[in-house]
Amino acid sequence: MYWWWFALAIGSILFALAYGVYFYILLPHYAPPSYHAWQDQSNAQISIGSTTICARVALSATTQQKGLSGVASLDAHSGMLFIFPTAGKFSFWMKGMLIPLDFIWMRDGHIIDLTPNVLAPTSLFDFHITTPSSPADMVLEVPTGTIAQNNIHIGDDAIITANSACVPIITPKKTP
Repeated sequence: MYWWWFALAIGSILFALAYGVYFYILLPHYAPPSYHAWQDQSNAQISIGSTTICARVALSATTQQKGLSGVASLDAHSGMLFIFPTAGKFSFWMKGMLIPLDFIWMRDGHIIDLTPNVLAPTSLFDFHITTPSSPADMVLEVPTGTIAQNNIHIGDDAIITANSACVPIITPKKTP
């Protein structure tokens, strides 16, 4: 007679347990910190599968506009992470770039698009504009070949954490 109350109580407990595990244990592990939790030019650690990349964070418009222009070399596991307050189809250009790059476009901690081997311009009027196929809230610029060498694919999870000990090795162009 009262078995349905018992079944309802057990079902409610299981639902609450599943809800708690997902929203309080699993989701925070995969979701990157919010836009407001970051500081411009701080360091981030990005883990994609077994690959770990240390990146400098580009948050302000000035830092994002400069990006990696004028950089002579970039370590294999270093890059720059551009973080935006909302997802959008942000375009990147290679003005002032000296090295080719791979672009890893992310939204909500998942890779949504990849642009490998974007070449540095060869003249003042030669520059490439790169845009993702769908809106992204983060873009990771890494040395060309990183996507292929580390078997990175659309749909992979990216675990992004602030980490001051994860220092990217970015070598600026030497000035005469």
